[in-house]
Amino acid sequence: MTRYVFLVSLLVLTNCRDSSGAFDLHSSVADLQAQALSDDTAWLLLESLTTEIGARMGGSEADARAVVWARRKMQDMGFDRVWLEHVDFPLWLRNAETARLLAPAAQQLDVTALGGSPGTNGAIRGEVIHFDNLEALEAAAHEIVEGKIVFISERMARSRDGAGYGKTVRQRSRGPFVAATRGAMALLIRSVGTDADGVPHTGMISGSQPGSPVPSAALSHPSADLLAGFLDGPGPVMVELDLDCGFDGRGVSQNVIGEFEGSGDSGEFVVVGAHLDSWDLGTGAMDDGAGVAITMAAAKLVADQEQRPQRGIRVVLFANEEQGVYGGKAYAAAHATELAQHVLGAESDLGSGRIYRFLSRVS
Repeated sequence: MTRYVFLVSLLVLTNCRDSSGAFDLHSSVADLQAQALSDDTAWLLLESLTTEIGARMGGSEADARAVVWARRKMQDMGFDRVWLEHVDFPLWLRNAETARLLAPAAQQLDVTALGGSPGTNGAIRGEVIHFDNLEALEAAAHEIVEGKIVFISERMARSRDGAGYGKTVRQRSRGPFVAATRGAMALLIRSVGTDADGVPHTGMISGSQPGSPVPSAALSHPSADLLAGFLDGPGPVMVELDLDCGFDGRGVSQNVIGEFEGSGDSGEFVVVGAHLDSWDLGTGAMDDGAGVAITMAAAKLVADQEQRPQRGIRVVLFANEEQGVYGGKAYAAAHATELAQHVLGAESDLGSGRIYRFLSRVS
């Protein structure tokens, strides 16, 4: 995990001592990088989280077990302080979901409801209308969309910096609301991802758009290609969609926070974080199990040096990021009065691959 090595270096750089000669920064960074490259703490944490807990959607029983797991791991790793902070949020549940092509041929479609989508209240059937992207749907007249099932086929472009995701994810976040304003019955989108398998990606619709969304789901890339192919032919394309999902009361979880004290007396600390929750369709290994493992292991490695950094290191594992950054909002509210003590904040939520650039909003 090369991001682990980078985070170790970042923690050292933001905790370095003065230039009196008592602390050799370059040597310390190099030594820690070498240790990180040979250390398997992050890998073992990730293996444990994904095999012992697995999928852990916010508010679920597995999410509660993940909180217990994280607190126990921090305690076992020797964090000086470990505590939990309450987080609550609207509870969205996925029960069942199916979709099938009715005409011009009968085919099952790989589908998953988008997070935050309302259910269909039983199976609905409708004619599909195709748009290449969200902008085309926004430009469409109400009368040609009304009563139909909208399908947006835009494919995410692969890019090193994730720019393709930023461009395409709008069809997931805003699409359900735009489709509603055009009178659509439901929305189907091509899964937002660059894979080619039959597993569609879920993800949250916008929590800030005005209005009410239509029932919305993502199709796997093979199913999206199949549907697009039929839409290029003559005659209407009919689909049946059944989404049993929706909001049901309030859910609860906790931010898990661990802290290594600094050797100085300033009361300042560096915060590194990741989100503990995942969606329910996989083990959350990359999103964001890798971040959980990287931040915990990096903090431990730096704190275990013979000379502790002057500033403390606080690791925050945020609750229910996936459905609305609820853990982050709760942390900001709970710690508003100690903002000045936060010297730097960094989050690991983009996998575990190579670092190719460093950007910050620090002036």
